[in-house]
Amino acid sequence: MYKFNLSLSNPIVTLLPIKSEPLVSVLITNYNYENFIGQAIDSVLKQTYQKFEVIICDDGSTDNSIKTIKYFLELDNRIRLVTKQNGGQASALNAAFSASKGDIICILDADDLFHHEKLISVVNTFKNTNCGVVLHYLKVVDREGNVIWHNTGEAKKGWMAKEILSGTQSSLQFGSAISLRREVAERCFPLPEIFKSDADRVLGTRALLISELETIPIDLATFRIHGSNITSYSMLKLGDELQNTLNRIKKVCDDYLDFFESNYGIKLSSETRYYIYTKSVSITALEHNLINYKQLPIEYLQLTDNKRIKIIYKALFLLPRKVSVKIYMWWRSSSKLKEIIRKLYKIFINLYVRHRRHLQP
Repeated sequence: MYKFNLSLSNPIVTLLPIKSEPLVSVLITNYNYENFIGQAIDSVLKQTYQKFEVIICDDGSTDNSIKTIKYFLELDNRIRLVTKQNGGQASALNAAFSASKGDIICILDADDLFHHEKLISVVNTFKNTNCGVVLHYLKVVDREGNVIWHNTGEAKKGWMAKEILSGTQSSLQFGSAISLRREVAERCFPLPEIFKSDADRVLGTRALLISELETIPIDLATFRIHGSNITSYSMLKLGDELQNTLNRIKKVCDDYLDFFESNYGIKLSSETRYYIYTKSVSITALEHNLINYKQLPIEYLQLTDNKRIKIIYKALFLLPRKVSVKIYMWWRSSSKLKEIIRKLYKIFINLYVRHRRHLQP
């Protein structure tokens, strides 16, 4: 089985001391989100940390987005607009970053919202750690604002290259949860413009390969799921679109492996690359087969490292399928009982970890 020897190298980005009051650049890419873009901009203007600029790249919208954006341009001179022909998420992010000047780069999707304490929390985390990447949890809502999940994310920290290059599954959230030091962002941009979507994951994974991560374990942004956003819609409806999803994951995987090779001068074999890809899609394959009443894909289950996830999926596939699908969909839906169970589970895990550490000599 493939193993990556992390001792070959260390993160390659050297971070300079950060300013006492760094400028934060909030990058917003917009395409036909007239119903959401105003709320996104307003959520930045209401931040408790006010030393920021907002760079909006409108990616050729055909609705009334520009009219809304221009209203805010007249309201606050910290907001700037870049317009271009439609080219997709990556090209829009490239244009927005090129126009930015900030010491810290924050990504905000045009249909999402920052919570008021987002920027100050990110600034303080960068000031108090040596990380080049900050993530945080997200509150997930539907189109009407009804809460689907709280605290989505995983509280990881440190250099993530070993986990990424071993194909280990994780629930890291990117999108409106990702912030970068400029030194890191400059190594990651420009992003390949073939990524009409998933550009946030490309950016986030590249950054984690070259710098350390710190996670703020609270909701600092609201992530909206609706029928228009390509990435998140598939979270609610897996359907029979497995191959399309796997193709998207493979494109992202190929990009970050190429990025790793070019930055560290290490050539990965085709067998290694295939192993990393198949491990990275294992949970997606399990979810798809469960929802679509197909058999348990043993080969993907065996590639899953997390023992708890293995047990859960084995149990779900053993149950009558209608029952298991209802359980699965309930877990992905909004429920006060589910939130209580999740909180109790986190408390139990923390107590268990502390107990294990106490027993160690």
